[in-house]
Amino acid sequence: MDTAIQEFYRERARYYDQLFQVSPWKRSYFRRTRELIARHLPASAGRALDLGCGTGLFSIELAQKGWNVLAVDLSRSMLDVYRARIKVEGGPERILLCQTDLCQLPLDFQLTFDLILCLQVLNFIPSARWLELFQAIHARLPPAGQFIADINLRFQWTLLEMLKGHPESAVQMFDEGVDRRDGITGGPYWMPHPEQMEALFRESAFEPIEVSYYGHLAAALHILAESKAYLTPEALPSVAREYLKDESFTSLMALEERVAQDPRYRHAAHWMQFVLKPG
Repeated sequence: MDTAIQEFYRERARYYDQLFQVSPWKRSYFRRTRELIARHLPASAGRALDLGCGTGLFSIELAQKGWNVLAVDLSRSMLDVYRARIKVEGGPERILLCQTDLCQLPLDFQLTFDLILCLQVLNFIPSARWLELFQAIHARLPPAGQFIADINLRFQWTLLEMLKGHPESAVQMFDEGVDRRDGITGGPYWMPHPEQMEALFRESAFEPIEVSYYGHLAAALHILAESKAYLTPEALPSVAREYLKDESFTSLMALEERVAQDPRYRHAAHWMQFVLKPG
């Protein structure tokens, strides 16, 4: 991955965890993903690999439940926050942190993992490398192992770009499936259609256990304010500030759930979440 991404997260690491407490978009993502993991977590703790672990939002909790965790990330700054968190929250004896670039990672650990997470990561990896990565993950899972991941989809990302007043880049994103500007995510950002991911599951010999589409509505709040803006609520537009209220956020989540259950809207989802097992 590009060094620009490391720079992007060096600055972002300072307030990254706060975003998941205040930004309606990030809050909805965090809630939904925790629930997804909880639904599919094996009854007995085992060995987990967290690819692109960030600050440990999800894998620290696994360690606290008795899992042994190998947590991998490109950003030293994010791993520093992760390390500080486990000193406070517990679980360090069960967590091994490793800084490495997933694009350079052959996944040739002499280990298998009962659970592999890859959350908010795949879009940073060139789409031409996805099959190779999925095959490598498949090889590191036993027959009963599970792979839980997500990815942002092309249509919603393109739509948001258009609504922000950037029609040229929106057309380029839709046609090429990649945002090539460093300003938004720190580097190129690859976005598939749902059918592309479904084909990838088949090619890499994975069997879907659960596939869901989410973020149809909350993502639109980015038109009002980027996630970072929610750290200073007094500066937010009044409409964006409304969703800092628990009752408004709860209503938003209830409607999100209703839309997510209707397969007709899958192309309009902001992200696709999936749980796979070796086929």
